[in-house]
Amino acid sequence: MLRKLCVGFMLAAVCNMSTSYAFWSAISDQEYTGQEHNAYKGYALNAMDQLEMMIVYQSNLLTKRYQEKGDISRHDKKIASVSDAIGKLVTTGIFEYDRIVIPYGISLTPATKEQAQLMTQGLNFFARLSDNPRKLALSTSDPHQQSVRNILELASKTRLHKDVEKAMWLPSESWEEPIGGGAAAANSKNTPGGSYRTAILQQTRNALEHGYIAEDGMIVLPLAEPSTPAPLKEALRHLPNAVVKDLGPDNSSKYYPTGLQLTGSSPGYTTKYQVLQGDSIQVANEVFKRGRSAILNMANEKNPGGGARTHGSRAQEEQLCYRSNLLPILEVHETAGAYKIDNDAGKFGTSRKITDKVDCDSGIFSPHVTFIRDRVNSGFLPHYMFQSNPESYGMITSAAFDLRKRKAIPSNYKYITKAKIRFQLRSAAANGFTNLVLGAFGCGAFKGSFEDLPQRVAHYYSRVLNEAEFKGRFENVVFAIMVNGKGVRGKNSDQDNFNAFQKIFG
Repeated sequence: MLRKLCVGFMLAAVCNMSTSYAFWSAISDQEYTGQEHNAYKGYALNAMDQLEMMIVYQSNLLTKRYQEKGDISRHDKKIASVSDAIGKLVTTGIFEYDRIVIPYGISLTPATKEQAQLMTQGLNFFARLSDNPRKLALSTSDPHQQSVRNILELASKTRLHKDVEKAMWLPSESWEEPIGGGAAAANSKNTPGGSYRTAILQQTRNALEHGYIAEDGMIVLPLAEPSTPAPLKEALRHLPNAVVKDLGPDNSSKYYPTGLQLTGSSPGYTTKYQVLQGDSIQVANEVFKRGRSAILNMANEKNPGGGARTHGSRAQEEQLCYRSNLLPILEVHETAGAYKIDNDAGKFGTSRKITDKVDCDSGIFSPHVTFIRDRVNSGFLPHYMFQSNPESYGMITSAAFDLRKRKAIPSNYKYITKAKIRFQLRSAAANGFTNLVLGAFGCGAFKGSFEDLPQRVAHYYSRVLNEAEFKGRFENVVFAIMVNGKGVRGKNSDQDNFNAFQKIFG
């Protein structure tokens, strides 16, 4: 009767098991008569089907806007009106759109999980895309409308500014167009994308604290502190489409100020190496099928999250922070002093005094970093979509030597970088991880003008991985390298990184 969700979207929308209701058809109770079909031709004979049709229609409108080459604003009025129609249908059971009014009504039958998802999905569309998401007149005495109120309140806690929300449904290339025109900007400070990602980071923080609505209509709630009253979370927790997840900072995350040493014998694995193009989380999921793996966070030595908090940078560490609880974890270590730069060996930064007598480096290992969002340009819209089944990964936070202001590679660069690689491998092995996703460490913005650095770093990894200490320690080591095209100097530096590691490990 009705086609399912399409165009690559996972879009989805309400009820307490005891106080919320599924819809019923005021037009046709059990049998569909020819008269009813003729009267409402083109519209569904029950409210749930009509709601699904409207969500698909909204998805198509947003996709058309995404593909538009000209003035995209002409779609906005219709998108807002469809959102309003969805909101009214979910809230009252009345479908009112394009001069058609169909009073489907509200049933006393409790909603199934699938119906609750669909209705929550609809309300999420309404909350994000309506011109006035506060326009619904909700009764405080009606149990169904109280559930609607609770869901809209949750949606309000993660609502983006309207301009940012619209950008989530546009090609990401438009995010990097420099403010004021001109060539593509290398610095996120000069692009709308920088402010978009800063807003996305705050939205992620809010979602980790309050919970969020996933794109498929599931409601994901954080574990509540026993001593903290949380009436909204408690009300939402009873909905059939709600799940509770541990979204808080990883209490087992550990800062190693002077590195660490491995103990115990090697398991004797025959390590398999791969070099793959892609985002590190994407590669981990594809290779390990959401199994247990540790991922390298190529970190900033001075600021947790790099430029995520200040100007919405788009490097690897920042992208990890936009999508997960990594930044709150690193901020705990920042408060404890892990990011205080000093010149003594063993601090988190790149010490200038490391000598051959101190074969160690500092870093952070977090066994459980939870990802609640997909990546930008995942093939689905919106960008950074919220996930209904958050996944956790081990995270190795290690800062590369920053060569951007160097005229020559320092004499101790090789030693320091190999010490950092040893920390990456030791911390993963010591925490029981045998599947690793590493990267072109220090070969992005920190590379400076040294074009041969990828070959050097790939060689360092090869030498360290073949040291006796690490022989047989790992089942799989995968290097995930993003290849996005030409860099700021007109060269495809991403491809150079990939080629250098592929030559040694491919």
